[in-house]
Amino acid sequence: MKDYLIIATRDPGEGALNWPAELAGALSADGTAVTLLLAENAVLACRPAFTGRNLGKLADEGVEILADRFALDERGIGATAPGIAVTDLGAAVDMLAAGRKAVWI
Repeated sequence: MKDYLIIATRDPGEGALNWPAELAGALSADGTAVTLLLAENAVLACRPAFTGRNLGKLADEGVEILADRFALDERGIGATAPGIAVTDLGAAVDMLAAGRKAVWI
């Protein structure tokens, strides 16, 4: 089974992270390596006080959660919630070059 990279870009306030989070959790539960990359407005979910989908729970379930450093800086988000690592978009390019299947939402 292939590893997956799920790239989310939409504002989580619109419920846009529900489906990507559910997909990531389901794939991870089946033993697939999954990375959820939050970019553009999706990084708003990285704030420690965000009341939407609990990304920390996904991280505990084995989903790697990454947030785009540029998007965080552009939105003035300095600290991320536990379980979320900060990276550059180059990490996504490296994953794709290594053969990860991608879902861009």
